[in-house]
Amino acid sequence: MNRLEKLVYDLVKDNPELKAWVVRQYQRAFSLVPQAPLKSALPVTVRKGYFFGFHDKTPFSPDNGKLLAHRNLIGNRTVLPGDRSELGFFSGDGWSNFSAMATTQAWDWQLGSMLQWIGVDGQECVFNDIVDGRIASRIVSSNGAQVKALPFPVIHVSPDARFASSYCFRRVAKAMDGYGVRFGNDAEIEIERFACNDPPDFRVFSLADGRTVFSISLEEIRSVEPHESMRDSFHFFHHSLFNPSGTRLFFFHRWVDRNARLWSRMFTCNADGSDRFLMPTHEMVSHVGWVDDRTLLAYARTLEGGDGYYLFRDQQDSHEPVARRLNSDGHPMMSPRGERFITDTYPDRFRNCSLYLVNLRTGAVTTVLRAHLVLKLSDDQRVDLHPRFDRTGDVVCFDSGHLGTRSLCTVRVADLPS
Repeated sequence: MNRLEKLVYDLVKDNPELKAWVVRQYQRAFSLVPQAPLKSALPVTVRKGYFFGFHDKTPFSPDNGKLLAHRNLIGNRTVLPGDRSELGFFSGDGWSNFSAMATTQAWDWQLGSMLQWIGVDGQECVFNDIVDGRIASRIVSSNGAQVKALPFPVIHVSPDARFASSYCFRRVAKAMDGYGVRFGNDAEIEIERFACNDPPDFRVFSLADGRTVFSISLEEIRSVEPHESMRDSFHFFHHSLFNPSGTRLFFFHRWVDRNARLWSRMFTCNADGSDRFLMPTHEMVSHVGWVDDRTLLAYARTLEGGDGYYLFRDQQDSHEPVARRLNSDGHPMMSPRGERFITDTYPDRFRNCSLYLVNLRTGAVTTVLRAHLVLKLSDDQRVDLHPRFDRTGDVVCFDSGHLGTRSLCTVRVADLPS
């Protein structure tokens, strides 16, 4: 953002409806200026009609030979209850051949179905689906054979494949359009009156037998350092990720207040729920990844430094700003080697989204590419780049809408200066 845009953004950022209106009108005016669909000095492989979903876990198999994907079966429109997406993976030279594994009804454009590999052998995947009339999860082998159904939806599987985190996707869908699962007539119920049969708690459960290891209720989490804005608000749990060793994880507590403003805060805890810690963000934290077992990289707001990228030490009140040149929200993922991270931007005034590589040691920011997002792909149908490293850190996978529909793309970044 330039200085004027940053000034306007700071004035409207806490008023969601006004912010969305300003952004929409601003981008509509600049959309009249012709833009190149894709600008990249590096070759980009595009798989039209496919996407992965969120930025926080890699779609590449442990041996790097397969690339998970959703195949778009409904075109460019809002997902409706009962709509299906096909799940599978690309393999072969340059991940060029698609093999279908299953379909799901529990998905949306931003998070997909939380499709992810289990363990280190790359033979099984887990994803969310409608199971016995409720949002739950299924495990399938890479040949599509069902292994088991689990009683809860899955957010993230621990690297040792023992545990998975979970929350209520129907509450998320009610609060944040495009980030949950559309179910039954939920969309017709006003948020003030919304209730459902799916458990509202945040939990960690055993992947072996579905047993709950621990759970935290909304009532309990609201009682931790309560804030006036929580009163009469709609509360829900969101994003969660285990650290590389699977010993700790983070999760968000979010609420939409009476003025439709979204508030967020981040907790960490052990895999059994013990040693819970409220991280020192202020009012907002959006996108997070682990740097190592004790350090988190997040786009967040702090009382001292405002909005930006920060390194947080788990169970400590300290934080360090990084990449201050990047002054707008993005979706970061650390390289497996730990020396740099990849992140993106939301559409600018011309509806161009950029990919950046950031060196944590030097602070150097390298532009990887720029992709144009057509105006029709807006709101809940927008296509965030959501960049994700492969297992080596040499290749980045991202979603893109530069062809006018969702596409799953890869670009090799190994030779870019760091």
